[in-house]
Amino acid sequence: MGNADLRQLAAIEDVAFDDLDGSVVAIDAHNWLYRYLTTTVKFTGSSAYTTGGGEEVANLIGTVQGLPKFLEHGMTPVFVFDGGTTELKADEVAERREQRERYEDDLETAREEGADAETIATLESRTQRLTETIRTTTRELLELLDVPVIEAPAEGEAQAAHMVRQGSVDYAGTEDYDALLLGAPLTLRQLTSKGDPELMDFEATLATHDLTWEQLVDAAILMGTDFNEGISGIGPKTAVTLLREHGDLWAVFEAEDCHVSNADAIRRLFLDPDVTDDVDFDTAIEPDIPAAKAYVTGEWEVPASEVERGFERMAPGSRRPRRPRRRPPRRSRVPSPGPTVTVTVSREHRPTSPSDTHLWIYVRARHTGGHGPIRRGGPHPRGAAGRSRASAPGPRKARRRSPRRARGLARVRRRDARRPARTRLRRTGEPHDDRHPRAGAEDVRPRRVRGRRRGVRGGVGVAGARSTGG
Repeated sequence: MGNADLRQLAAIEDVAFDDLDGSVVAIDAHNWLYRYLTTTVKFTGSSAYTTGGGEEVANLIGTVQGLPKFLEHGMTPVFVFDGGTTELKADEVAERREQRERYEDDLETAREEGADAETIATLESRTQRLTETIRTTTRELLELLDVPVIEAPAEGEAQAAHMVRQGSVDYAGTEDYDALLLGAPLTLRQLTSKGDPELMDFEATLATHDLTWEQLVDAAILMGTDFNEGISGIGPKTAVTLLREHGDLWAVFEAEDCHVSNADAIRRLFLDPDVTDDVDFDTAIEPDIPAAKAYVTGEWEVPASEVERGFERMAPGSRRPRRPRRRPPRRSRVPSPGPTVTVTVSREHRPTSPSDTHLWIYVRARHTGGHGPIRRGGPHPRGAAGRSRASAPGPRKARRRSPRRARGLARVRRRDARRPARTRLRRTGEPHDDRHPRAGAEDVRPRRVRGRRRGVRGGVGVAGARSTGG
């Protein structure tokens, strides 16, 4: 399952299912199947997935319940099954087997002591394993539903990551953080959970920590992976710091006087895994619902009530028509900027003197609660929700105004009152005038107007103001 501490390094964000319409996802089949298997066992009575011969096929219920999530959102899942495990993972497999045996002992004890049904169901879910019957029946059901299946030469997750890198699919789908170490450009997580999934971005992760792919793998080895124990006292932050300082894993070993057995072989498992380019599948899915239903309910004796809703959601008439495949959007490493102001510079208004380097600009007044004039304070026509941040009341210094200026400001206010959406003349830039009522480079005040003022004609963001007057 990988080291969960990798989440502290990974660049992860939520992504809406609507943004994934038309995409192809390589699913780590064993990872996806195990999650639905345990969920089904936990919340479904054993009689629903146990045949007359004693075979347990909870995977069939889980598959029928989980597949509609892809088809309803116009996605094409490609299930990648493991072909084998590496010898280096033997210890991890043995540890999982021992843990499962402990859960089986706890389950027997709970049954003998007459524990409640919820406790027994939880323990049963923890004792699940992917038997040969489960793997075979899942493949056969997927074939009837016309869902592509790929047999990986080794780890299914490594093959899924390779397929994304080669461009044959758009995303890898797994809960395992090792997909990041395997170089999967984009990985979807929480596909088996409620709500929208998470998107894990490989390139953004490297850019955030200023690491290479090799250094990211080295950091994971220092922290601990499925193939090795980590170095005591080294977590995500310490690992990144050491690699920035020393360069690579071997230099860290020398500087910190530590060692990880088979480090070079573990490194190759992530950087050069056993994968194949010989993959061929059709992304147009046309499931044979009657045949699949007969297979599940007839051949494997699953009650129709357990799978009826899932098959209805997969029927062509009830799922979203799939769009043509779209490549995932290229995501920038640079954080998105905050709100901008659209401005237009006009040549009718010039600085009053050569020493005045302020820019005279028009700014369209825009408020959360609707359009309205920019005000320095007092009640807003649309209430508190309509008052912009710049127009919030604040302390004002007492000052004297000339009668001429007071009359000009009064005319401006009367005209603003007659027009709910106005273009106001404001002053911005440096240097700041200390006589302004508030300090700050963005703090401005309305100026007097000579003649009629024109509205904003177009405009661009503050990063590049566009002149309308030449």
